[in-house]
Amino acid sequence: MAVLAACLLSASCSVNSGLVLKKDGSATATARVESSAPFLEYVMGVADVVGMKDLAKQGRIYDLKEIQKGLESGPGVTVKRIASPKPEVLDVDVAFRSVTEIFAKDPTVKGSGVLSISESGGKKTLRLHLDRNNFKQLSVLFPILDNPMFSGMGPQSNEGTSEEDYLAMMEYAMGAEGPKAIRNASIDLTVRVEGEILSQTGGSLSGGTAVFHFPLIRLLLLDKPIDLSVTYR
Repeated sequence: MAVLAACLLSASCSVNSGLVLKKDGSATATARVESSAPFLEYVMGVADVVGMKDLAKQGRIYDLKEIQKGLESGPGVTVKRIASPKPEVLDVDVAFRSVTEIFAKDPTVKGSGVLSISESGGKKTLRLHLDRNNFKQLSVLFPILDNPMFSGMGPQSNEGTSEEDYLAMMEYAMGAEGPKAIRNASIDLTVRVEGEILSQTGGSLSGGTAVFHFPLIRLLLLDKPIDLSVTYR
């Protein structure tokens, strides 16, 4: 989920991420977020208006200290590495003491159904469910999502907006190349476990790894829920 939050820092980005679930319930995650040139130019152009003037002066769009602070506000979350080697790139490595503990921080978030782990017959199933209703509660875990610059581009501000209308708005904001950049952006997530993956939904299995791929615009609009799961032992 930290990966998805990082992705929503950019309206047009691609994400490559890996998650490793360990037997003791802890996990590690890595992610590379690459923003498109149209989005980078757009942010630089409106930096004064959205309170990012100092970052823009340094040629950056990611406030690494603020992002790390937001991620580590969750219980048992440690940012092992965070870097922006180029203005359009964000690299994050995170360790979680307990995956489920993060979502138990707030009763509202806990009951949202965003993330759950169930166990039956010696098997565990990790489920991710995102829709427009529970997405609004993620700002409790990731305060950066409340930033008007980014929240205005995500599903919390675009309920009922069609894909065509959304892309038209992005063309107005980012220029003619904006819609193309958004259409080409995607999220690629791999999940590995200390053990054996038995099945998955929403993706595919390759060499004992669950692989999930979907267009970024599905996350930006959430016109349909996103449901992913991995069953393992």
